[in-house]
Amino acid sequence: MMKRIIYISIALVAGLLLSSCNKDNAGSGYLNLSVNGYTFGWSGGDTLRVEVMTNAGEWTAEPDSPAIKAEKDGDEAVITMQPNETSEYVSGTVTFTAGGLTRELYVDQMPKSFDGLFRDLPLSEGYTAMSRNGKWIAYSTQTLVTGDTYDVKFWLLNTETGELQELEEPPYLGMGELHHNGIRCISDDARYIVFNNDGETVYAMTIDREVYDVVCPDGYYNPEIESMSADGSVWVGFVRSETEHGYWPCRWIDGVPEILERPEIRIDGLTPTFNGTMARGCSDDGSIIYGSDWDDFLLVYWKDGELFNIGAEQGEMIPIDETHGVAAGLTTLSGNTGISADGKYIGCGYGQGLNGGKVPALVNAETGQYKKLTMDGTVQTIGPDGKVFIASPSMMSSMGYVTNTDFADQGILLEDWLQQEYGITVGGGRFVEAVSNDGKVLVGRKIVVGGLGASYPYWFIRLEK
Repeated sequence: MMKRIIYISIALVAGLLLSSCNKDNAGSGYLNLSVNGYTFGWSGGDTLRVEVMTNAGEWTAEPDSPAIKAEKDGDEAVITMQPNETSEYVSGTVTFTAGGLTRELYVDQMPKSFDGLFRDLPLSEGYTAMSRNGKWIAYSTQTLVTGDTYDVKFWLLNTETGELQELEEPPYLGMGELHHNGIRCISDDARYIVFNNDGETVYAMTIDREVYDVVCPDGYYNPEIESMSADGSVWVGFVRSETEHGYWPCRWIDGVPEILERPEIRIDGLTPTFNGTMARGCSDDGSIIYGSDWDDFLLVYWKDGELFNIGAEQGEMIPIDETHGVAAGLTTLSGNTGISADGKYIGCGYGQGLNGGKVPALVNAETGQYKKLTMDGTVQTIGPDGKVFIASPSMMSSMGYVTNTDFADQGILLEDWLQQEYGITVGGGRFVEAVSNDGKVLVGRKIVVGGLGASYPYWFIRLEK
């Protein structure tokens, strides 16, 4: 297969080909756009020309904001925006209509007051990953081509230069088929990019399509890589046993797998674990790894391979009746970014199991002690300067907060913090999932509520160029 590498201006990051190929089966109407998103500079001096392809008759383009202008020029729509001399990040939608079909073009615009980079990324298919140094963000997009056939593309964004590179299609993805749940992690030099395939990591791939097989220990199968050290030498995740039920935590050092110890008894001290334990994330050097048992979702961590079962040791059983109870304590689920770069702090929540209410909690892996707040939410990640990023999302809303490792206060809303510290207004409904090890790049999600429910597309901000 011929390798394709495409470099595109940062202005196109906001919406590359996410819905530009949505043709139905032969004989039905279609309405396609050459792009589905664009980010304008603050001055309003740039112009976007969008090719409109349809067999459904005459088309129209209607902006939802007076700051956006859309004019028809043959088969193209010419889109411009007014200058934005405020501190607000501006976004809007141009709705294209032909016959009974509609397509939306998403546009946004940087404020004059902000000297960094901020972008809403296209709605990703599965997980989006950032390298620990914040230089690389890798994600995938899915486009319906025809019928039930999809086109999946993988992208590698350089947050320092704004260049966007299209990655080769991984070899296990057949054209039009979806067998992956996103990109889980990436090394600082982008040598290793880990793709997960229906709950199994088939391999790691470089930007030059060099493939690294994931080796399982003897007697185990279904490896899944969740995180890696900054230099890519240590991978962490979990595997399944051929003879025993449940997950086993595993780390790979220079590609060589090693099974980590897991708790064998649940929090009540009597009941054997059934579902096992997963390793989720690690420090920059890979020496400290965290995860959870998969029966009560209670936090565990390993220091140089030694197990610390802090969730069970610090947790409690809450009685339901005379013979039943539910575990409560330090819990973590599927996040792989909830650890500081040096491994000192591990972020989580304190609450009951998978669906119980939680408050943010922070574990000091050096002392084995923890702190918790009284607000709702969980700690998502911790910055090198002690900034703690908290998310309180629900099915139809989300709020992000910023505090510090002392938990000296209840935290400030993320949008207020960005405005006060960096002079950019991004609006609510956002939270941070990952922060670079120099604290300059943040990656998170925002909530978008539509007719089919809520979606959580990613965004990123480079606080300093």
